[in-house]
Amino acid sequence: MVNFEELQAIADKAGRKDLTGTASERIRQINERTKTGVFVTGGMNCGKTTVLNGITGTMLREPGLLSEKEKPLRVVFEKAEEEDGFENRTVANREWNNEDAVLYEMKLDDILEENGKPKRILDLADMVFYVISAVAPLTAADMEAVRALSFLKVQVVLNKMHLLDEDSSDQVEDYVEKICAGLGVPAPLVLKDVRWDQAAKTFRHALPSWKERELLRREHMEAIRRESVGELEAAIREQICGEAVKSRQDMEEHARKTLETQEQQALWRKLRAQMLERCDELLTKVRENMERAQDAVSGELYASVKEAQFDEDWIRKQIPGLMEEKMQSLAESQKEQIEARMREDCKAMMKRAVNLGLTTGFDLTDADFVLMTSVTKPGCRLQIEKVKYSGDSRILLGTGIAAGLFLLLPIPTALGVAGTVAAAGIGGSAYLKDKKEKLEELWEQQIREYSRINLRNLGDALFASVRDYYGKLADTIRKRAEALEPLQADEGAAQRRTEELNSLLVRCRELLNDTK
Repeated sequence: MVNFEELQAIADKAGRKDLTGTASERIRQINERTKTGVFVTGGMNCGKTTVLNGITGTMLREPGLLSEKEKPLRVVFEKAEEEDGFENRTVANREWNNEDAVLYEMKLDDILEENGKPKRILDLADMVFYVISAVAPLTAADMEAVRALSFLKVQVVLNKMHLLDEDSSDQVEDYVEKICAGLGVPAPLVLKDVRWDQAAKTFRHALPSWKERELLRREHMEAIRRESVGELEAAIREQICGEAVKSRQDMEEHARKTLETQEQQALWRKLRAQMLERCDELLTKVRENMERAQDAVSGELYASVKEAQFDEDWIRKQIPGLMEEKMQSLAESQKEQIEARMREDCKAMMKRAVNLGLTTGFDLTDADFVLMTSVTKPGCRLQIEKVKYSGDSRILLGTGIAAGLFLLLPIPTALGVAGTVAAAGIGGSAYLKDKKEKLEELWEQQIREYSRINLRNLGDALFASVRDYYGKLADTIRKRAEALEPLQADEGAAQRRTEELNSLLVRCRELLNDTK
């Protein structure tokens, strides 16, 4: 007997609990069936309806060829609920009721598949009266059908003997007896010289006893278990083949995606490199602008100092303000150029990414671009914050998206004479002239250095803004490339699943062999 609990465990591991679940339900229904199921079947024009009418003593149907669309007939001996699959008839023959039997008239197409495999409707049967015509007794198709029904009690019924003469009748009867013996079924029930009003008794005597019926049902249920083993084995084989195909397809798909990912990563890296190149180009331009501005700013400041005749009080009060104005103007002009270039590069990068198929698009408005590429907040003005204890002034360039920048604006130091001059032999007028020339030279150096430091700080701040913006953009591109990393294929998982399925397949074979 098949170990059904183990079979269910195998089906569970194989992911096909439905197979054993169906078998379990069929077995339950067979166990719970209280009446003996008797099928009357056979080939075409063999007299099934005549036999059924004779058994019941009632004209259930007109004898003749059943149509293809006609439902199977179920004959009950007490009132029963209607069922879509059958045409029900009720008769009052108490003898059959005492036997707890239900009759079914079935065409072979109702109970056997085209390949000869029994249909599940046979779960209603314990016994089959297989009717054959004496005119064409036990054809090859009949013998195949009897073999397919061997898990039930099969009683061959030799009908239409009245159509033969006496010599032919004896020959046909001998032939059928020999064939039945070869098929392993009882000798045929020959409807010869049998009165139809006594047919019920004849057929009733052929029914299995209660004990025989129990043995037949056990064999039937065991056949269902063996069938479920075979179905599960076939399903596992199909899974093994499917796993092999899936594994190959997964490897091909993984290789394709890996190559595609590598190509996209290379394109993102190239795009990133191009953005950094654009950053360097912009920094070079900013540096050139600051270098050109340095001479002009220092020259203008020096001219103002000279016009004030190098008055130190005036210098301390006025130069920081003048320097602020120059830096304000220079910062605003630089900011406008930088923002325009940032916006242009950002849009170009996004457009190129879409054209390369790296992304489907960027949903950004003009306002978004302004926020992404602002060095200072719109309308932000430079402010001076004086630190009392040092006398320094600090200029806040802004706290925009790109960076918040503080620039040191040092106050020039009054140097006076570059040291104590105590030189004997130098005349007064010569000394004053020399002092004036040195003073102008020192202030020119101081103003130039003063401008250089402030413009260098401004340049550094602008550099920082540009590098920060392009750096963040490059970092975003890098993350896009890294996010494309394909999942690692678990090649071992497919191998482990195939090995597990093979072991389940071996155990299925062992279960089948144990029942032989």
